[in-house]
Amino acid sequence: MKRLFLMLLMVAGATFASAQATDTSVTEQQTTSEVLLSGRNPVTSKWTYLSGTAKIASHYLNNQEYTTKALLGIEASHGRFYRKSEHVMWKLTMSHVRSMNRKLFPLGLSNAAHTSKISMQNYEIDYATFYNWTFNDRLQIRVGGSFNLYGGFLKGDDNAVNNVITADLQTQLFAQAQIRYGWDFKKWGLDLYANVSMPFMGFMTVDERYEGILESIRPSDFNLKEHTHFKFSSMHNLQGVNYELGIDFALRCLAISLSYESTNRWWHAYELQSYRKYSLFKMGISVELFGHKERKASNRQF
Repeated sequence: MKRLFLMLLMVAGATFASAQATDTSVTEQQTTSEVLLSGRNPVTSKWTYLSGTAKIASHYLNNQEYTTKALLGIEASHGRFYRKSEHVMWKLTMSHVRSMNRKLFPLGLSNAAHTSKISMQNYEIDYATFYNWTFNDRLQIRVGGSFNLYGGFLKGDDNAVNNVITADLQTQLFAQAQIRYGWDFKKWGLDLYANVSMPFMGFMTVDERYEGILESIRPSDFNLKEHTHFKFSSMHNLQGVNYELGIDFALRCLAISLSYESTNRWWHAYELQSYRKYSLFKMGISVELFGHKERKASNRQF
């Protein structure tokens, strides 16, 4: 009986020790997992619908200004803080706007007399890096720059006589800044923000009065070899200012944003001017692919 009692005590002790070891291992794994999760910087993804007006001119096509109240587009943004930094973040933005003059959907841009129309499409990719300052978990200030790739085309209607189509391609370095102020409530948050950016250096394609960039690509007896269609750009021949004012309603898993953006870009070469002026109303939804336990004004990105 004594031997049996001792054996039962030994088995019970071994079982208890094993259970304690298992609990400790599980607790350590959970703690390690929580530490790793809390240290991961969230990737924020934002999808935005664009709608607004445009004023454009290309003196290679003609010397008239064209306008539209039916400019439509879409924008996708992705960003996060760098892995080894709590202050430096990156942001990738891709956007597309268009207003096409087609038989079924005769939109496009019209001149002042409404006697001719042109179609337009623009594509833009912007990769930005910011340094971030946070004050009192409410105020965020970001300063940085971006590499911007811009492309598009304009095409005249059947009434166009000489120059019918032109294309643009630009690579620019932008200076950018952002300010954001937020409030956190029990189940939601509210942010007000403003962005501003301007180009200061890059390269661009340009048209000459008697030969556009597209005509220069095709072999022709009229190619003007004395002119180049690729120009260095800076404040002397390309200027612009973009700004955005918006408000974010942040919920637990996503944020809804409403904003107004003004985009202005003007350039000239060979006594020909071009400009693009857009006024856009934006409505977007942003989500975090993986993120913080709680969305706060101090960790919301855009």
